[in-house]
Amino acid sequence: MSLLVSIGVDTADFQKGITGAEKSAMSFAGNMQKIGGQMQKVGNMMTVGLTLPIVAFGASSVQSAMDAESAMADLEAVLKSTGGVAGVTLEELTKNAAALQKVTKFSDEAVMSAQGMLLTFTNIGKDVFPDATMAALDMAEKFGMDASQAAITLGKALNDPISGVTALRRIGVMLTDEQQAQIESFMAVGDVASAQAIIMNELAVEIGGVAEAAGATTQGQFEQFKNQLDDMKETIGVALIPVLIRLMEAIT
Repeated sequence: MSLLVSIGVDTADFQKGITGAEKSAMSFAGNMQKIGGQMQKVGNMMTVGLTLPIVAFGASSVQSAMDAESAMADLEAVLKSTGGVAGVTLEELTKNAAALQKVTKFSDEAVMSAQGMLLTFTNIGKDVFPDATMAALDMAEKFGMDASQAAITLGKALNDPISGVTALRRIGVMLTDEQQAQIESFMAVGDVASAQAIIMNELAVEIGGVAEAAGATTQGQFEQFKNQLDDMKETIGVALIPVLIRLMEAIT
């Protein structure tokens, strides 16, 4: 009788122990499941947090490369359509644009856009073209214009100096009556270069160096940093474009 009682008590204690162990195991499993879920959420957040910026940077790099390609193609097309009458080569233009990007707030694409506009005015020759590009950037900086808009205004003035004087006066470049008379005298004998020199000299006096001065400011330095970063993105984009093309071909 005492043996049965003892076995019964021991069995009851054993069952309690088993039940307690099961509860502990279930509690542990539940806790681990919660931890696993939280870790998965963190993993997903890390994946999104890392993947999206990488994808965005890749897309931005491809766009930068395409913008640079378009600017280059535009210059090449204008050089071809004008028969190279300006006497400058594509290599010279791109080197000039890269150099101006380093000392002004304007990107090389913006400079190339201005160059492309100036090229359409066929009376602007090789001797005046580099100075005209710089003057267009000075005008853009001084009068709050974009580079291509400034290049159009300046291009019109240099292409037809007599009527160009009036256009320059509208934006604030004030040539004197004497200078205008000199321009008319030079144009009467077909001396376009001398008439253009009067305009360029006046621009140098009024706004010369404005774009470089702006490039030396804190804002200018920040813009130059952004432009350099964009150059890096162009390089990455150039490498990514062939991969994207193959991907699109595979999809289609």
